[in-house]
Order: sequence, then structure tokens, then C-alpha cells
Amino acid sequence: MDQNKYYKTSSFYLSAFLSAKGFILNGIEKDSFKARFVFVNSNKLQRLIGIFSFGKNDHPDLMVNFKEVEQAIKKLKSLIYDKQ
Repeated sequence: MDQNKYYKTSSFYLSAFLSAKGFILNGIEKDSFKARFVFVNSNKLQRLIGIFSFGKNDHPDLMVNFKEVEQAIKKLKSLIYDKQ
């Protein structure tokens, strides 16, 4: 498997942001200590990660529809706490 094909993060809020921006969560890897969220890697994804991590608070690409964020948070939490 090409390791550069996927981006993995344990950051819950980054994952919620990316989901709200329309990136599809490809999977979740869980162990007894943490969850890693897996997205298909792309230049656009990397650009938004940089803006999320280091951009100014008023950067236009940080703006999201809060209902999308709310839905992303609910989905991520259900995936984390799902026992299956």
C-alpha cells in the first residue's frame, strides 16, 4: 500500500474540520489508547491542513457551515465509541 495515498491524524478537531470541508473519512484505526482518522491524501487536503494548523484565524478557508461541523463531530464520536 502506498503510504502517501492516505493521511492519518489523531486530531479530532482537524478531522471534524476536514469532514465539514467535504473530505471523505476513509476509515478509522483504533487501539486501546487513541483513534486515528484516515483521509485520502491530496494537495488540497495538505493545503487545508496547513491553513488549519498555521493560518490566521480570519483566513477565508477556515470558514465552515457550523451544521456541517456538528454533523462531523457526531459522526466521528460515533465511530470512536462504536464497539464493533
